[in-house]
Amino acid sequence: MQLTPTTGAVVTLRDAPGKHVGRVIQHTKDSTTTVKVSWPQARSRQWHSIEDLEGAFQPGHHVIHVPDGLTQTSLGLGVVISQREVAGYRQYLVDFQEADTRRWIPWQHLRLVPDVPESLAISRFEQKYALAPERLRLRILAWALKLWNENTGSLSQFDINPLPHQIQLVHHLLQQSYNINWLIADDVGLGKTIELGLLLAALRQRGRAKRVLLITPAGLTGQWKDAMKGKFGIDDFRIYGRDFEINDDPREWKMYDAVIASMDRLKHENHRDLIMQADPWDMIVVDEAHRLTRQESGNRYHHSQRYQLLRTLRRKTDSLVLLTATPHQGRDDSFRGLLELLQLDEPSALS
Repeated sequence: MQLTPTTGAVVTLRDAPGKHVGRVIQHTKDSTTTVKVSWPQARSRQWHSIEDLEGAFQPGHHVIHVPDGLTQTSLGLGVVISQREVAGYRQYLVDFQEADTRRWIPWQHLRLVPDVPESLAISRFEQKYALAPERLRLRILAWALKLWNENTGSLSQFDINPLPHQIQLVHHLLQQSYNINWLIADDVGLGKTIELGLLLAALRQRGRAKRVLLITPAGLTGQWKDAMKGKFGIDDFRIYGRDFEINDDPREWKMYDAVIASMDRLKHENHRDLIMQADPWDMIVVDEAHRLTRQESGNRYHHSQRYQLLRTLRRKTDSLVLLTATPHQGRDDSFRGLLELLQLDEPSALS
């Protein structure tokens, strides 16, 4: 029995295989034996008997399984691996990653999914191809990984599963000027740690982040060190006050190019004076940056010790990255203070 090809199936003519390749775009209402095919090369749309058509998918094509009837469940999104002929009918071996299986599928039950850049309007993409959110994420991630590899290098050495928005953010930052001064305010759970790790790995590959100071809450110093090493292979971070101490000789800082330090340790005058004796940093990163509070009262400003610490350290770097899921917290004065820290030239409001 001849199967009816689904809309979106890639086809060629049996009597001229490969000469023209088109897509099924329409079925007749009263017949299952003819379909309308769009032929891009010929710039035409014609009705054909399904007996005159053959599948024309290629290895590497991304496809969606469209089962026949209501009783079968779709295997979802997959990648074409190879093809075969069975009793004169063409089938394709498809790797369905979500279903964790490989199956031989008749070509009539496969719909082509174009490359993501052709359909990056997400709502339109999802509506057109009826993709569940996870399938859509995987398609966009494939495009994002391609973008990363083209601009930065392979992700194979990283023990992470990055999301498209994370790769896109890092890619955007890398296109900026040499100095990077950004407030990254992704919500909780959206992966600011991964974003920073990707950024540092990319900058290091370009020779732009040899000396990095990462300032975190006291309880997160070890977690950050483990994440940088375990997920990104950045194993030279040392925790100030746990892995090493600095005595009165500032030359000791030259031994440590990647430092993690507690903001509440550094805010004290003796430690702040010591860190200011270190050489300039290629980048300073502050996690939980909303803890850097500044209050305004008329024309007067009250800086917390943490804020004063960053105000002082700002002179030691041209690149500052602030990480926080709650940058505003309902306080305009503290939010403005964070934005002013990102300015390379110390603003008059801080004078």
